[in-house]
Formats: sequence, structure tokens, C-alpha cells
Amino acid sequence: MARDGQEVEAAPPSDGRRIRPLETRPGALGQLKAIQLLDGSNYVEWRNNVLINLAMLDYDLAIREDPPEEPQTAEELNIIGEEYDNLMWAYNKKLANWEKSNRMCLIYVKGAISPEVIGEIIDSKNIKTYLANIEESFEFAPETHANTLVNEMITSHYNGKSGIKKHILEMTHMANQLRSMDMKISDGFLVHIIMRSFGPNYDPFKIKYNTQKEEWTIKEVILHSVEEKERQKAEKQKIKDRLNLTNAFDKGKKVYQGESSNKNSELEGEQKQEGIKASTSAVPLSTSPYCHFCASDGH
Repeated sequence: MARDGQEVEAAPPSDGRRIRPLETRPGALGQLKAIQLLDGSNYVEWRNNVLINLAMLDYDLAIREDPPEEPQTAEELNIIGEEYDNLMWAYNKKLANWEKSNRMCLIYVKGAISPEVIGEIIDSKNIKTYLANIEESFEFAPETHANTLVNEMITSHYNGKSGIKKHILEMTHMANQLRSMDMKISDGFLVHIIMRSFGPNYDPFKIKYNTQKEEWTIKEVILHSVEEKERQKAEKQKIKDRLNLTNAFDKGKKVYQGESSNKNSELEGEQKQEGIKASTSAVPLSTSPYCHFCASDGH
């Protein structure tokens, strides 16, 4: 905020701490929640994630506070000169910060709403009023969202590709969301739904659980499920190693037989060559002169 033609920096907090700007805060952007566009059925989760992100971005001042009230005139306050100038400077700075926060919040919130439903929301230039209008437009959304969560939780199946701990935590998160809507989800029922979501390769594991006298807690389900996942992984690796060993043995056997046949062929060739040499050397050479014209001995 400019004061007397000069740029004035905001004073640090009274306890000596300095507030670092967003661009210098380590990991701030990496902690933002993924926002699914508001479509009417996901209002509760959407609102929670939007408020978390606005807080992480340090844009939520206009949501937390009302706009500052403009001070009375100097005559009404009976103050003049530099004291009143300082009062107006502080007010203008607070107002500028609030207006920026309000503007950024409106841009962010409206950008996170599906085009199909944004027309149903009464517009406002105040972010707190606009959020209230959104809540009013989807006042029955929690019931719809609860039905969606129940169906998703009951029909959820573990695909075996992602981490099994992640799968269990996702189902636990859905149960906690339902509990926040005053729906009673017992731990025993949640464990039953989680066990049912496992595939056929976990049937022995589920039978083992059903034979237990005591019910497992969520932590115990995670612990034993991860152990079972690692056991299956190790078993698959053993089978793979056996197949590789068998294939390597068969391949080595074929190579050995091929080398033996080549050696036998070479040996037979050498024997044939020696036989030819022996038969050639057995023919006696003539000691008498030989005429190449008349083909007779002598002369």
C-alpha cells in the first residue's frame, strides 16, 4: 500500500514472527486437495476441499472476516494530522487485503462449479454470501451424497493393483463421512463390508477371519490384510522362480545335446579324412620311369 508516494511494507506480527509469502512456503501447493467440480451430489466433500485449498493458498481472509468498516471523519473522531492519516492508512490496507481475498475466492469457487449447475446459484459479489447461496441451492445435497456414499461403499471391490491399505483407508473415509451426516456405521459393519470387497483370491483369508471369535478392529484388518498381500506376492514369486529355473534347465539341456552332436560330427569327419589318407598312402608308387606320351614304362 502506497503512503505519501512511498511503498510501505506491512509490519511483522507482534511476537517477532514473519509471515512468508505463498511462493516461499515449502510444500504449500503440493498439499492442495484435488477438487471435483460441484455437480449437486458432492456438495459436502466439495465444500470441505474448497475451504481447505483456500486456506492453504492464504486466500480465505474474506471468508473468515467481514470487510473492515471505514473510520469516521477526523472531526467526528476529534483527531487530526498524522494520527488520522495512520488510521486511514491502516484501514485502506485492510480493505485492499480483504478485497483481494474476496476476489480470489470468488474466482476459485466459481471455477470449481460445473457449468450445468452454476446457473442455479444466485450470484453475489461477496464470497460469504455466495457460499451461503450455494448451500441453499443444494440444501438436500447431503442426503443425495449420503446415498451415493452408501452405494459406493457397498459395491466397492479391491482390484488387487493398488495398495490394499489404501483401499481400506478409502472405505474408512467414506464411513467417516457418513458418520458426519449422523448415520450410524459400526466398526463391525465396516469390517464386514471391507472383507466382502476382497476378491476370490482372498477367500482363505476371509474364512480365517470368520473363524475368529473376536472381531478385528480397522487397524487389525489393515495389518492382517497387508500381511496376506505380502504372502500372496511371495508365493507368486516362488512359482515364477520355479518356472524360470525349469526353463533354464530345459534350455541348457538342449544346448548340451546340440554341442555333443556337433562334436560327434566333427569326430566322424576327422576319421573319414584319416581313412582317405590311409588308403592313399597304401598305394605303391612306381619306381620306373613313366612316359607321358605313350603311357608305357621305360624309355
